[in-house]
Order: sequence, then structure tokens, then C-alpha cells
Amino acid sequence: MNSRLILLPFSLIYSGIVALRNWLYNHNILHSTTFDIPVICVGNITVGGTGKTPFIEYILRTLESSNTPAIVSRGYRRKTKGLVIAAKDSTTQDIGDEPFQMHNKFPNIPIAVDGNRNKAIKWIKDNTSCNVVLMDDGFQHRSTKASFYVLMTDYARPMWSDWTFPSGNLREPWHGRHRADIIIVNKCPENLSEKERDDIKKRLNVSCPIYFASITYGELRRHDATVANEDIDKALAIAGIGRPAPFFEEVKRRVKDTQCIEYADHHNFSADDFNNISSVMVNDGRRLITTEKDATRLANSGLDYLFIPIELKILFGQGKELNKIINDAVEAKTK
Repeated sequence: MNSRLILLPFSLIYSGIVALRNWLYNHNILHSTTFDIPVICVGNITVGGTGKTPFIEYILRTLESSNTPAIVSRGYRRKTKGLVIAAKDSTTQDIGDEPFQMHNKFPNIPIAVDGNRNKAIKWIKDNTSCNVVLMDDGFQHRSTKASFYVLMTDYARPMWSDWTFPSGNLREPWHGRHRADIIIVNKCPENLSEKERDDIKKRLNVSCPIYFASITYGELRRHDATVANEDIDKALAIAGIGRPAPFFEEVKRRVKDTQCIEYADHHNFSADDFNNISSVMVNDGRRLITTEKDATRLANSGLDYLFIPIELKILFGQGKELNKIINDAVEAKTK
């Protein structure tokens, strides 16, 4: 019997508990904390690999010219406890791989990590001049009331054909999508047709705006982020991200002879991992290529690696429209 069917009764129980919790928050029986500065939440319902980090970076680029943003995250899989503020000497173990990646790209933007998002936002308010907070992965963090909710979903893993944990990959019943102010369908093919776009909109069946995005891959870069102009005959591609198939396909497009090793999302590389990777590189004469997120966890490995940066591209020429919605959401809260 399919293992998902065996776990289905547990998913029904889980769904009931989460639905009750949401009902209690929706009816103000459980209390949510609000703030007098804009808090933009970027989250998901499907676990892992929906592209929250690239979209937060997209928002940062949209807001930077006229606002002073900050980032709040729980710092998933970090080794520290409580509130930690990103600093020059911070590592992935201090603040988590995704906050570390954003800290490297935007070193002047304050980043506070804490499982208690209210505490992190309060620190931003009390200790910085920032006028907007981007809350990473907080869609189910109902104890914080954001002023604007962005729900990310993966084109290849539609919410309507999935189940909640443990038989599926949904963190909550997909009815939760109605809490979103906008939905971003991410990781779409760049040539997504208008017909398929409209079909997805019908399936999602929400009143909020829906935008479509694809992931674009940049030039190969070295560990210091400089462009690597190298001719590579044989590659070893490693990835510890949610749904790594598109990354592996991109490496194979660039280097025909590519061996791939997949790790779990947010994998903490061990000394044995580094030794195994090094052995493959040396024995097979392969150049190590990894993802932008995994590069943050290889920084102190001693391995000579390259990584491929990614950016999010809004499809159907709707980038300006989306940017206006984001800026309007900030302005509406600051008036």
C-alpha cells in the first residue's frame, strides 16, 4: 500500500489541529502582535524550495532606493539560540544559511534571527532606523500579525494536488492561501503560456493578485563572488536545497559530463561529507559546482568550489505592477 495513504489519517488529524489554531487566531481568541511599522511576510504553505529567499532579495532591491528595510528570520538550522544579530564575523552556524546568504549580498541591511519573530522585530524597531521589516518564512507564525502577506508557491508542486503532513508536503490546509495579499507562483518555465497561467489562476481561486515568476541563473562565481571564466570538462554538482532538479539541469546544460549529489534541504555538511566530495573531485578530475545557498555552508570547508547565483524574474511584463503593490503596501502602513 502507498505509504502516503497509510499516513493519511494522521494528516487529517494534523489538518484539524492546524485549522482549529487558525480559527482561534482569525477570531482573536489567540492574540497576534501588531507593529506600527510595515511588516511584509514572505512565506509558503508547501514546505521547502518555493524560492522565498530570492523573492526577499527582489523586494530588497525594490525598496532600497526609497526605504530602509530590515530582515527578520528564525535562522533555520543554526547552532545558536535566542536573538542573534548578523555581524561581519557571523557564520551560517550563527544565523542560518539563508540569512547568511542575504547578509553577504546586502551587508548594510540589519538582519535579526530569532524563533520569536516579535522579539526580533522589536529589536529592529528599538535599535535601528529601519522603516520596514521583511519577515522570512512567517506565514504560519500567527503570533506576529504582518501588515502584508506574500505567499510563495512552486509551479511544479501545486497546492491543490497535495496533502498536509505527514502524508504530503503542506504545512497547513491549502485554504490558508486566502490569508495572502498576493501569491507568487515561482519557478515557472520562462515560456509559460497565457493559457496555463489562466488555468493556474482558476485552480488557485483567490481574490488577491497572482503573479508568475521564473528563476534565472547567473554566471559561475568563485567563493569570493568574482566571475569565474573557466572552461570545465567535468563537473560535480552538489545541492542541499528543496527540489534541486532545476539546478542540476542547469549545471548539465553548461557541463555535459556532470555527476550530481543531492543532500537534504539545509543539510549541515560534515567532515566526512567534505572528504567524500574531495575524493570525487580528485579521483574523477571534476570541478565542484554548487548552489548559492550551499556555498554559504562550504565557505570554511577548504574545498575549491564555484557557485551559480540566482535571481527571480517576474513574467508577463508585470514587474512594475508588482513593485507598485509592494511600495504601496509600505506607504499605506507608514501614513
